[in-house]
Amino acid sequence: MDNGRFFFWFEPAGSQRNLRLLRSLFWLITFGAGFLQAWAARFWISPDGNNYLDVASAYLRRDWTQAVNAYWSPLFSWLLALSVWIFRPSPRWESTLLHLLNFVALLLALRSFEFFLQAFLRARKTFGWNGDTEELLSDLG
Repeated sequence: MDNGRFFFWFEPAGSQRNLRLLRSLFWLITFGAGFLQAWAARFWISPDGNNYLDVASAYLRRDWTQAVNAYWSPLFSWLLALSVWIFRPSPRWESTLLHLLNFVALLLALRSFEFFLQAFLRARKTFGWNGDTEELLSDLG
């Protein structure tokens, strides 16, 4: 403690500088850990990742009987097919491309979390919710 002040994580939540610092810290940790994990496992692929690569390749070959199925998510396969089509990696680097696409998805998920957390906090401030769950649920209907 310096002159009676606490460290940034103990200061009031209204401090914009501390919130920016905390936000930057979360982004830095997420970016660093996510990239290190993606790079360290760049040549390892799980059976699910291998199947997603197979489905993405089927989309690129226009082999609809293999591409369209009820088990594998089409959105991720489409994104993976688009990435493979744009970058044209050799088979050795396909797993790396898969990990980098997952890394981008991680960053998008963090940004989405930020967006919804800000919306929640803004709504909480606007409607004056004080922490009473029953009051909040009754207001929602």
